[in-house]
Amino acid sequence: MTVQAELSNREQLLATAAELQAMADLIGKYPAEAQLIMTALEDGLTLGPMRVADQ
Repeated sequence: MTVQAELSNREQLLATAAELQAMADLIGKYPAEAQLIMTALEDGLTLGPMRVADQ
């Protein structure tokens, strides 16, 4: 039995590189906003899916 990956390592690296370049472009375009995001992350902000529960 063999398993085939959806993306080759090269394709995955190229996709990651493209995402990093897009992020770098945004940081270059909006440095003040990028600094605010970095400060918020350092203060504990989490990005991505979040679950809210009643306590």
